[in-house]
Parts: sequence; C-alpha cells; structure tokens
Amino acid sequence: MRLVLPIFRRLGAALRKRDWFEIGFELFVVILGVLLGMEASRWAASREDAANRRQMIAAMNETLTDYVDSGHRIHGRIAAALNDYSHRVAAGEHPPPPYLRFPLLDRPPTRAWDAMVATGLARSIDPKLVFRLAMHFSRADSFGDRYQRYNEFTEREILPYTSSPSRFYGPDGKLTVPYASHVQRLRELLALNDQMTDDAVSMRRELAREL
Repeated sequence: MRLVLPIFRRLGAALRKRDWFEIGFELFVVILGVLLGMEASRWAASREDAANRRQMIAAMNETLTDYVDSGHRIHGRIAAALNDYSHRVAAGEHPPPPYLRFPLLDRPPTRAWDAMVATGLARSIDPKLVFRLAMHFSRADSFGDRYQRYNEFTEREILPYTSSPSRFYGPDGKLTVPYASHVQRLRELLALNDQMTDDAVSMRRELAREL
C-alpha cells in the first residue's frame, strides 16, 4: 500500500500537468507491478503443487511397497498351507482343509489412491499409469470382499471342527463340495494376490519415472 499510493499521486500530478510520458511510465510501473505479483503467485502455487505431487507419489510408492511386501508374505503362507495339505493327503491322512486367516486384516490399503483421486493429482501423471493404478485398487477391493467372505466360512464351518476332521470328508474319502470349493477359493485368492504383487512391482518402476 505504501508503494502504490505514491505512484497514484505521481500519476495524478502527471495528469494535471498533462505530462504524457510520465503518465505512460507510471501506468507501465503499475501494470508491471500487477503482472509481477500475479507471476509470483503463480510461481508459488506451482511450487506448492509440485511439492504436493511429490508427496503424493511418495505416499503411493510406499503403499505399493506395502503391497509387494505383504503379497510375498501372503503367497508364502497360502503356498505353504496348500502344500502341507497336499502332502498329508498324499500320505493317506484326512486333515482339515487348508485355510488362511489374517485377524487384523479388513481390507488392503487404498487411502493413498483415494487421496490422489480426491485432490485431482491423478490427472498430473501418465494416463496409462492412472488406469493401471485404478485397476490395481479395484482388484484390491475385490480381494478384500473375497477374503471377508472366505474368512466368514472359515470361522463358521472350519475352525470349530478342526479336532473332528472327518466332518470335512465324504464316504469316498474326498472333501465334500462346500470344503472343496473353499480350497478352490483359497487358490483364487492366491492367484489374485500374485497378480496384485506383480502389478505393484511394475507400477513402482513407472512411478519412479514420474518424479
């Protein structure tokens, strides 16, 4: 304000004197000041947007890293349960069906993706990568839904009867249909988990190119 008022006083004085050169110069100074102020605001906003973009990409990278680490652990646990069951059956045993439980797991994490979409930052990265991320987190939601249905059956139909494994088998010595289907759902969870893990590894490399 202290800088602007003297300019307008000088401009008023120049108008009274009809000093057109000084009038033009003072107008130029005013317009230049406005333009520089606008440019400074745009520059500051651009820096803030760039910082937010880097932070969001870093958060997304951390989320994908969690998917990779968790995916490897899930794969190991499911593969071990299936292999142990197969070996015991091959040895002539009738063990309870293999199952997998994550007591603290509700759903795979999706907050970083939700935040990226909500803030509009998804528009600032490669559209093909955005599509792949959207598909990945859609699969994560599907995995969460499947696991919850799978776990409900496990808790209701398997865990209470693990000490009486004959319940799970028919007269032919094979798993009855509900339990055989449950084992198949476990294999499907394994396949979906492995796909998400592979996708997360690939998308982390693509995200690194966005920085």
